[in-house]
Amino acid sequence: MLLQLVNLRPDVERATNVGRIDLLVQTNKVLYIFEFKLNGSAKKALQHEAYQAKNKNVNNTQIKLVGVNFSSEAKNINEYLVRDLV
Repeated sequence: MLLQLVNLRPDVERATNVGRIDLLVQTNKVLYIFEFKLNGSAKKALQHEAYQAKNKNVNNTQIKLVGVNFSSEAKNINEYLVRDLV
């Protein structure tokens, strides 16, 4: 909902041929692919989404992978990583 308030169109739980992508957010120049983990690691989330992003066909669009880990103890985000897909 917050993304829609700033004129972005989020695509949640997008099914692909290799699984599901938690969140896609497309701007004019960048496609953000988010993977969320609970009590895991942002690095593991990035590995998962990098595998899925390899199968994504995007013309002339920069792709950024965002791995986010939530801690059930802290009840908050405890780690995140952002990486460009080359």
